[in-house]
Amino acid sequence: MNFYNDAFKKAKQMQEEMKKLEEELDEVKFKGTDIDNYVTIYVSGNKLPIKIELDKKIKNDLSVDGMEEAILKALIQAYEKSEEHIKKEMSKITEINKEMTEIIGMEEEMTKITDDEDIPF
Repeated sequence: MNFYNDAFKKAKQMQEEMKKLEEELDEVKFKGTDIDNYVTIYVSGNKLPIKIELDKKIKNDLSVDGMEEAILKALIQAYEKSEEHIKKEMSKITEINKEMTEIIGMEEEMTKITDDEDIPF
């Protein structure tokens, strides 16, 4: 069994998945809105605000405090969606890392068994 090759393959797979995730996070958008849909905010997968849309009725229907609250709620919702997506994608990468760690652990266990044996010469 070639543990090092297997571990190297898993490390390479993890690196490729990380690169893929970084590229995806630059492209993907998440939308958040307040409860009355006065405010819509889009954030990137990296949680950076991209765009804010305001319903024209907001200035007549809400006070300044109400507008601030609506903006904050929309921003939090978009941010939470982005964060949830990142966690989901990172769990896939963590699983690859776990597999790699198991391979390395098996190699160490095999080495220990071999080192512990008395080999008569």
